[in-house]
Amino acid sequence: MGLECLSPVFSVKTKEVEMKRISWVAAIAVFIGGGAFYSQAALTPLGGEYPLLGNITGHQQNPHAAANSDGGFVVWQNATANSKGERVLVQRLNADLGGAGAPLVASQNLANINEVHPRVALLPDGGGVVAWEAGARGATDVFVRFLDANGNFTSGITRANTFATGVQSDADVAVLPDGTVMVVWTSLGQDGDGEGVYGQRFTSRGVRDGAEFLINQSTARNQSMPNIAEWRSFRGVLGERVGQWP
Repeated sequence: MGLECLSPVFSVKTKEVEMKRISWVAAIAVFIGGGAFYSQAALTPLGGEYPLLGNITGHQQNPHAAANSDGGFVVWQNATANSKGERVLVQRLNADLGGAGAPLVASQNLANINEVHPRVALLPDGGGVVAWEAGARGATDVFVRFLDANGNFTSGITRANTFATGVQSDADVAVLPDGTVMVVWTSLGQDGDGEGVYGQRFTSRGVRDGAEFLINQSTARNQSMPNIAEWRSFRGVLGERVGQWP
């Protein structure tokens, strides 16, 4: 099973990032000052930092990675002088956790629209699924896109949320052993009182499975910023709530 580290472990010295390999199997990446670095995260250092992708034009920020012993994917935000704003890039990782091939633009790359906060999860066949948020200020949506094990896109860009009024944000994604993909996000104004947490299932081929649904049981005030991960003893773990999805 590929494990994910939700926040990188690193020390910053001016504009440098010091990354270390560690004794667990969680994969992380950090991008600062146009450089990309990758590490296996957490307790005992296994070596020094090393470049993941080399020097990439523009700025690189908000990375997220998912990997196992066969490799995986890393996603991040990128913007250059020639890009149309913030956009989401994805890079396949080989079994040595180095970049394989060239980074691809996963998001729409629309003028005057920022595509931000990407997340990635591994599919059972070695492919991946990327989720992010994008849209004009006050009118953002959550999008997903699927890749095969070679890092090629197998789907177009799909809007995950059906309710498209106002702000849909804070996307996260997880995959079950059978390939079921679960995308979750925060939706403003949909559950009747502030923010609520919603979800949508997809098949491993990127086909929508059923309708989006409300996850939080209480709709009073705000429920927001969900995180989701596979837990094999249950069907899923979402925030502090453990249980089956509807």
